[in-house]
Amino acid sequence: MIAVFAIVATVCIACFSSARQISVKTELTDNAVILAQNTAETIKNKGLQPERSTVYYNKDLLPDVSGEYAVKIEPIIENDPFLCGATVSVMHKNETLFELTVHWQEGLNHETN
Repeated sequence: MIAVFAIVATVCIACFSSARQISVKTELTDNAVILAQNTAETIKNKGLQPERSTVYYNKDLLPDVSGEYAVKIEPIIENDPFLCGATVSVMHKNETLFELTVHWQEGLNHETN
């Protein structure tokens, strides 16, 4: 009976350990999605072609030069002068957690006579 109990206890501990690892990975991915979405919306609302840049965020998702999340913005050069785009990648400790591409149409500048 003691051997059976030891085996069952080992399996339970392994299950709890695996569940904890999945929970941590899910939290990191959720934070990466939030950062990517916020960055994409900010870029799109500005309506200008973004420059290549990297912004760092801490675990509370606040800008921090020594943060653990890196949000990289890579502009996409389109053939259409009225179409802009960028790729937003979120990395955590050199591992890409989430990436999205955002496109928007620039407004036409109409001159009035």
